[in-house]
Amino acid sequence: MFRRIFPKLTNHLKRSTPLLRLPKKLFSTELKAGDSTTFKEASVYLGSSLLTGLAFYAVWKEFTKDVSELLPESIPPALEKARVTSSHSKAKYVSRPGLEAKINNFLDSNSTSYCVVYGAKGVGKSEVVDHTAIGKRAVVKVPVTTIGTRDDLVALIMSKLTGKKISLDIDKLIDVLKKCKTDGFVPTIIFDVERAYSPDRPLVLQDVRSLAKALIGYCRCIIVLSEANAVLEFGKDDDREEFIFVDEMTELEAREFLKVRGATFSDEEMRYIFDTIGTSPVTLIDLMSKISVYQKTLKDYVDAVLGGAHQDLLAFPLQPILQALKEHPEGVSPDYFNKQKYEGIDMSNPGAVGSAMKTSNAIIYRIELRKYQLMSAAHKTALKTYTPIINNNSFSTTK
Repeated sequence: MFRRIFPKLTNHLKRSTPLLRLPKKLFSTELKAGDSTTFKEASVYLGSSLLTGLAFYAVWKEFTKDVSELLPESIPPALEKARVTSSHSKAKYVSRPGLEAKINNFLDSNSTSYCVVYGAKGVGKSEVVDHTAIGKRAVVKVPVTTIGTRDDLVALIMSKLTGKKISLDIDKLIDVLKKCKTDGFVPTIIFDVERAYSPDRPLVLQDVRSLAKALIGYCRCIIVLSEANAVLEFGKDDDREEFIFVDEMTELEAREFLKVRGATFSDEEMRYIFDTIGTSPVTLIDLMSKISVYQKTLKDYVDAVLGGAHQDLLAFPLQPILQALKEHPEGVSPDYFNKQKYEGIDMSNPGAVGSAMKTSNAIIYRIELRKYQLMSAAHKTALKTYTPIINNNSFSTTK
């Protein structure tokens, strides 16, 4: 471990004392934490310069203090106390029993899988995971945006655990998690993969998946995906992956959601809202805001949402999939297309279709059902009056 640390210490010393020249022998010696001879040996190698010796001692003291705080036996007591204390909505949170039961089952299990939570934007994925985790011990939430590598993710986790920005490898993290298990508890790490637009996005997801896979057996990992079709980066390891799909709220949940926020819609108006644009939390919040602040009428708002959904359908390049969904609104399997290509894309291959999904929010791939479905209730409503534009000359068959 110390050999991995010494290059960073050397750089720190060189920045602090430009005249310092450290002999290689010091850094090829196997040193142990707490070795009382370390400073004596270092002093011999460093020579008699008081300034150099003091500089080395100051940096060494700071560095070894940080490292000692990262030793496995020092972290578990703090980790055991780690908690999620509230969800975003706090007192206005509306229970979603079906989803909470699934998440609880995973959190209370000794699963040999990691769990991927996905769904359309704004349906409340992070919210329901956070709320379900409230009060459970040893839960660490790690926001992920554009972390560079798996090692960077490990460093981010260690930073969350210790408050220190010292990068150590995955073996150190596993040592910590093993000690937790010995102490009688299994930590949970929640990776909240935030929405970001980057050419490296698939690599970030692959690194998150790789790390979660490596940590199986040492802790529970939940990966919450902000982008709906980021789920297409998963599904390659059935034995080690579990999926929880977060759909729009049920009608009962949506009515309670509106009630606790002071909405005064009539039963007829709520039925109109739910049947046309759905029950997504973010849509309902935006609806209340537009009506109360901007004085929009309910019909104007619904028409605007449906207009946006219509544009999503129009922008989706694989129009034959929309035609199939028009005929089978519950969803269609990729096998339905029997290796048929449209505009050069094999519609029976969800990975190939994924690029089209990213250009338009029209459809989502339900990975656990192996079906293409429309993204929202608003898209289902819009498709009823939309005629897919299909160029018959764009069809071909995969050989």
